[in-house]
Amino acid sequence: MIKAIYVDMDGVLSDFKKRFVERFKEEPEIDYPSKNKEKVAYKGRFATMVEEKHFATLDPMPDLDEGLRFLDILAFKRYDFTIKILSSTARVELKHTVSEQKDKWLADYGITYPAIYVPGKRLKKYYARPDRLLIDDTIANVDEWRALGGKAILHTSWKHTIEEFYENYA
Repeated sequence: MIKAIYVDMDGVLSDFKKRFVERFKEEPEIDYPSKNKEKVAYKGRFATMVEEKHFATLDPMPDLDEGLRFLDILAFKRYDFTIKILSSTARVELKHTVSEQKDKWLADYGITYPAIYVPGKRLKKYYARPDRLLIDDTIANVDEWRALGGKAILHTSWKHTIEEFYENYA
């Protein structure tokens, strides 16, 4: 039985990919680049996103309202689930700055669920438990969460996530 739901931000609530493409004219890496040259370039672009405070001003995902209505129903109206935001700041040295930007974004959109920020997506898995559900758009996060006994939905849209939730976890 699910007692808590952990929701990713970038790609689930906020549209990181759209801003990244606007800023750099290329898609962000799906996973960490494997080649050192690519990894250095990605870290530089990510640092630019932080320095320019983009995490505070990202557009919402197009279906954010649908997702927030769903989460509110789960948290307050029918199920009484604990809802938490679980988002990565990429690196320890960026944690404070990125957390502040993401907190501002959440406040600007009236999202008051408690937020947990981890300095690297690989650390999300340590919150996995059999009674916890992760909603995340990164396959590695979903796979790692499930490997540690948690439940997870690979988010592609709120319509899909809601359907999968009611089919498998309600």
